Amino acid sequence: MSAKMKKKVKLWLRAMGVIGFAEAAQRYWISSSRRRLELFVLSKLRDENIWIDPKDIDVTVGVVWETRLNQLLDIQESERVRVLRIPRAVFHPGWFRYLRSFVREAKSVPMGEYSLDHYFDKKYNKGRKKFREYCLKVFKVISKEYKIDTFVMPKVNDDWAVDCIMALNEGGYKLLVDDRESIITSQRMKVVAPKLKELLNIKFDRLLVHNELHKKLFLDAGVPEKLIEVNGMPQTDYWFSQKCWKDGKSIHSNISSEKIKILYFSFGPRTYMNFYYGDEKRDWSSLCADYHDVILKILEESSDRVQIIYKTGGKPLRDLYPGFETFQAGAKRYIENHSLLMLDGSYSSFDLIRNCDLVLGFQTSGLLEAMFTDVPIVYGGWGELFDEIKDTLLPLHECEGVHHAKSRDDLYGIIRAHLFRKITRSLSEDQRQSRIRMRDIYFNRADGAVSRRLLRAVKEISKNSSHGGQG
Repeated sequence: MSAKMKKKVKLWLRAMGVIGFAEAAQRYWISSSRRRLELFVLSKLRDENIWIDPKDIDVTVGVVWETRLNQLLDIQESERVRVLRIPRAVFHPGWFRYLRSFVREAKSVPMGEYSLDHYFDKKYNKGRKKFREYCLKVFKVISKEYKIDTFVMPKVNDDWAVDCIMALNEGGYKLLVDDRESIITSQRMKVVAPKLKELLNIKFDRLLVHNELHKKLFLDAGVPEKLIEVNGMPQTDYWFSQKCWKDGKSIHSNISSEKIKILYFSFGPRTYMNFYYGDEKRDWSSLCADYHDVILKILEESSDRVQIIYKTGGKPLRDLYPGFETFQAGAKRYIENHSLLMLDGSYSSFDLIRNCDLVLGFQTSGLLEAMFTDVPIVYGGWGELFDEIKDTLLPLHECEGVHHAKSRDDLYGIIRAHLFRKITRSLSEDQRQSRIRMRDIYFNRADGAVSRRLLRAVKEISKNSSHGGQG
């Protein structure tokens, strides 16, 4: 390598700042050579996939993979569809090379769902164009090697997904989108739909949504109704397939079989606020602090008989309490003896819900998911901000099948009542029906066949010679 090239690579790596030296170097060389790109993409796909015999299939679908789609693998053979898992990692070289400044800035914004206004800023146009070119190269490599009939994307309006879809549009590929962001609040509907209508110019053959609220979001964003189908949420198939279930120590070796287990879904200052409330400066910081005070108090009093499983999601900037490090230091002895077990987004919320004795949280889909069971659900919401905007949040406080704590003392009292068996796992018929009604709003068509319908939609698109599109 020439001295000039070494200097260029060194400066580029220094500018990156977001990934390690070795990984950055690898990404640079991968994205600078067509052959290296092919080898990289194909090796990633071969690591991810186990093949069924091509003679036994009708179509091959390339799915930009998420674990929520795991059920597709169990039914692909019976549906005569070969599912090719495409890991997000194949897009990373282009993403971190051409949009490194956006990535660096986005990391400092704990919004969860980012406003597309930022991503569509003109200063990123050149980088976005390069990233689309990179994505199109990736899709061409995949399509040529595996004869893809239809691609599946998991999202319409995530930053990276927008340009992946545009690249697929440019290549003329058939596309089905199963949009994952289906837990809709009225405030999200109000703010996001106009932004999608204003900014997005993408095409797809079919958009699968999970419920009627989800459908309305895209109708309000200008998507033709003929392209939208309410299919349900694929991960709800879990509740109808016991072979997928894991218990106790098969989830994590430190999960106790003797103690009362409380599953806590973490949340952060902007959870379910994101950018939806404009210049609102107030957030959930004080509510977070109250929750953690109660958790620590429960551990101090009852760590010999209680295990609290502290579950973080896939967006730690959004979902972590700002005082987490202080809390962690104060709870050190409970972490060491596993009375407080910290688990990240790689662990199944569904498995944990089934194996716990109480589920605790604020604004989270985890509490809605727990409504597939009879596990006691404790929801804590209080304070000036909560009282002002609660009607624009998930209406968990209105569900009879949920214990709504209205203060820190109330939260502590409800948990203590459970520990001393004053709250039972059994539900009254009214409580059960209230959970079912709430569940059906957000998990419409949860019948164990959501993934099967998704693959059948793929087959229908693949056999249709015309490309649909949003137009």
